[in-house]
Amino acid sequence: MIPTNFTLIQKNEDLGGARSEKSARVGGMKGGRTAEQSVEGKNDVNEFTDLSGPQGKAEREGTNEEER
Repeated sequence: MIPTNFTLIQKNEDLGGARSEKSARVGGMKGGRTAEQSVEGKNDVNEFTDLSGPQGKAEREGTNEEER
């Protein structure tokens, strides 16, 4: 995977984001994971049976500093 993608995935994790709506509700793993763990789906809902759609927003908004 492109290194930039891992940077974006890590930022999403740091802000409390999840891969999908169901993952955000059920997974309980909001943040606290590395980008690699997120991509691998460690301790997350099954990506092949989760049809809930993407999570609309992360748990919190990034600060101006974080958005740079």
